[in-house]
Amino acid sequence: MSTRPTSPCGLCREVRVLCRSHVIPEFCYSSMYDDNGCAYNADPLYPDSSRKVQSGAWSFILCEDCENEVNEKYEKPFLKHWYKNKVLDLLAGSRGKIIGGLPYPEFKLFHLLNLFRASLSDHPMFDGFELKPAQMDRLRHMLRVVDPAENGDFRLSPPRYKELAARFGTL
Repeated sequence: MSTRPTSPCGLCREVRVLCRSHVIPEFCYSSMYDDNGCAYNADPLYPDSSRKVQSGAWSFILCEDCENEVNEKYEKPFLKHWYKNKVLDLLAGSRGKIIGGLPYPEFKLFHLLNLFRASLSDHPMFDGFELKPAQMDRLRHMLRVVDPAENGDFRLSPPRYKELAARFGTL
């Protein structure tokens, strides 16, 4: 097992013991796992390099306090609205429909959290992925104060909200 490093936390910037953080939350990989809890990691450029994996990509990125904070603010709401309520199943195969009633701030900040962690990760999957310091500072602020930046910073276009609201009500 890896020793947990003491370093500035990617989010609060305080020097602390860092957690083993999934870059993309583990629940996002769930549909890829087989009955034994394994998936295959493959590079289309190197098909012979595929291997079985039992966990998504992770790095030492956040301190325990920040890890718990983003879990409560962004990961749990996303898991509830998009996975447990099977909203993603409804979206499969549909095109050009508008939906509403879902919490856009949490939706947007969940995705920006993953972008933020990918930029800080030392995992080989994210080699060469790097945001500029000003972008990282902006994301860090948005995540800390739960600011989805209505002014257009880091725009996301969640699909088909109104259709989902009709089926599930306001989630």
